[in-house]
Amino acid sequence: ILDSAMGYYIKAADIFILSKDSVQLEKAYRNTAIVLSSTGNAKKSLKYRLLSLNIARDLKDNDAIGGNLLGLGNLKLDESSWDSANYYFELADSCFMLSENVRGRIWTQNNLANSAYYSGNHEEAQKHFLLSKDLAIQMKDSNEILSLIHISEPTRPLYISYAVFCLKK
Repeated sequence: ILDSAMGYYIKAADIFILSKDSVQLEKAYRNTAIVLSSTGNAKKSLKYRLLSLNIARDLKDNDAIGGNLLGLGNLKLDESSWDSANYYFELADSCFMLSENVRGRIWTQNNLANSAYYSGNHEEAQKHFLLSKDLAIQMKDSNEILSLIHISEPTRPLYISYAVFCLKK
């Protein structure tokens, strides 16, 4: 299924190149990068991520820029390159702040927390998880509050309890 999805995104990109539709071309490249990353093809994913990022910058689309920076950070997270991952996550967070995209900020804060946790900095992880939790509550979005259940140890039990408490409200 992922291979056929990737094929459709690449075909769509060809159409968008011909029609000079930069907005849709950026999305096609970004979706191609996501599929490639999901299938473990980080090198090709990086290529499409950078193509998408360059178009997003030309369009001055902070949400698309942030999404691509988040994707680049995740590629670095997969490589255990914590500092590089954090660099991209912080840039993504700045973009999402500019566009007032709270959900994007939740995603970046969760990723910053994961990076800190896996690199052994549990205090920093907790700081980012708390910010993510506060943003999710601000949105009053039960799906985002539920995402707290995916939080890693050692903070996980506390936030699972909190997520359940929020959902019962």
